[in-house]
Amino acid sequence: MAHQYNHKLTSSRISQATDIWVPSTHNYGPEKSMQYSLNGEYPLGENLVVSAEAYYKTFNNLVAYQDGASYLTTSRWDSMVTLGSGASRGISVTLEKKNGRNSGWVSYTLSKTTRRFDQINYGVAFPFAYDHRHDFKIVLLHRFSSRWDAGCAFLYHSGDHVTYGSVMDQMTYLYVKRNGYQLPAYQRLDVSLNYHIQSRRIEQIITFGIYNTYNQKNTYNIEFEFNDHWNSDPNGPTYFVTQKRLFPIIPSLTYRINFK
Repeated sequence: MAHQYNHKLTSSRISQATDIWVPSTHNYGPEKSMQYSLNGEYPLGENLVVSAEAYYKTFNNLVAYQDGASYLTTSRWDSMVTLGSGASRGISVTLEKKNGRNSGWVSYTLSKTTRRFDQINYGVAFPFAYDHRHDFKIVLLHRFSSRWDAGCAFLYHSGDHVTYGSVMDQMTYLYVKRNGYQLPAYQRLDVSLNYHIQSRRIEQIITFGIYNTYNQKNTYNIEFEFNDHWNSDPNGPTYFVTQKRLFPIIPSLTYRINFK
């Protein structure tokens, strides 16, 4: 069993990074979790191993904002939250090559994570924001010589779950279902080339890397923007739906020193 004495609060109204951490109080005790897991591995050869893990995890004393609330609406966060519980379950399979000039691993995880609060979503369990039903990773490494090596990593997972409602007018937003919508799947390829300089006491590493190599435009949020101009319907305003994206292709050059 694990306890966490800080609670993370995420607003359902604001699309930007507005998460805050709050301490446990007399009314809102520490979060509690219990995890059960079963795992094993089997060698397929001298350097090849397949492993699998199944797990089930429960959460209690979870704290969340009520629909439409955020830390901007009141100075007392504890007056706008409610207590709930959650569960997470899944199975993961990994194939790994550990040694040799070529190494790396491939993994796939099938999982489901839910939350339930009496005062949210009519007391019905809903997906956690980061409930990634499918999660796939592949990491490949190749050593050219004692000085040069390269690597690449590909990541793919199901999209985050988000909360949207019905826009009544410019000032009113009616929440229908918590985390009832899912963003497009996330994917990314990173590559790197490393040059090692060895000495008796230190190792120097110069790395050239490319983050998001093929410039995948991953969506992190969708916003509804109001427009004052009338559309073809004379009885209502126009709303624009905009996909917000972050982190395009980013090259980097780093220098590291490892002390032996």
